[in-house]
Amino acid sequence: MSLATATAVFLSVASYAVAQSADRGLLWKVVQACVLNARLTGSSFPCLDVNIAKGVESGFAVVRAPLETTHIVVTPTARVEGVEHAGLQAAGTENYFADAWQARHFVAERAPKPLRRDDIGLALNSRPGRSQDQLHIHIDCMQVSARDALKAHEAEIHTGVWSRLSFDLHGDRYWATKLKSPDLRDVNVFQLVADGMHVTEADRSKVTIVAAGASFDKGDDGFYLLALIAKNPRSNQGHGEFLLDHSCAAE
Repeated sequence: MSLATATAVFLSVASYAVAQSADRGLLWKVVQACVLNARLTGSSFPCLDVNIAKGVESGFAVVRAPLETTHIVVTPTARVEGVEHAGLQAAGTENYFADAWQARHFVAERAPKPLRRDDIGLALNSRPGRSQDQLHIHIDCMQVSARDALKAHEAEIHTGVWSRLSFDLHGDRYWATKLKSPDLRDVNVFQLVADGMHVTEADRSKVTIVAAGASFDKGDDGFYLLALIAKNPRSNQGHGEFLLDHSCAAE
């Protein structure tokens, strides 16, 4: 694939954002173009970054969402369809949530004001709630209402314990736990959710996950980890991205 082809693929994804194309493989085509360009020229275009230092099978790319300012996604450079991929829970699998948190500087660089830790969230949509069949974690500002609600209810969210929230976030009642990890490097988010939510193989594709940056009252940096199993694929359940604010109006 030539650079000209890579550019064409990138532009086709931008067109997808406008035309809502049914092609669920466009993101994977962009990833392939980015990897090829990185190998040939050392440039990440049309991605923001390509990290294949440990090989393509353990690499990741950072892509600016079409026509967005702060909204980015982190996606594997290997073929991984989505949250339903069983290998994501295995020991030694690349930590894509940690990679996504590391990439948050691409959000901060374009934000209209300085961002705090708790202004930023990571979201992974379920299969019914996503538009592309290549695993991708959305990174952007948190919805202010969601950020403030989590902070206000910090006392009811516990480390190492999953409990159902006493309040709705964008109309859904999420399950939550608290992670005292500064960067998610020591956490397999997929395994935590699978164990904590007792996710069956049949339900794996219905899971949505949100990791909201947090600074807890005792001074520890960490995350609120939220998860939901979409019971009705025709509803808006399974779209954790709703908890992000793509206008990045963080206050």
